[in-house]
Amino acid sequence: MTGPSLGALGVAGTLTDPKLELYSGDKVIAANDNWGGDAQLTAAGTAVGAFAIANSGSKDAMLLVTL
Repeated sequence: MTGPSLGALGVAGTLTDPKLELYSGDKVIAANDNWGGDAQLTAAGTAVGAFAIANSGSKDAMLLVTL
């Protein structure tokens, strides 16, 4: 879930510090708050043609999960 990085691209009304949680029923099975420049997330984004998150210290939240 990008927020700050979308704002940098001119998208209005973005979240400034999103938190992402993935649930199975009522149990959180994965979560992220501030992605931290994870190399796997960067590679996955590149592989699918997503825009790059330029700032590894951004407050964007992202998950890479195999379901």
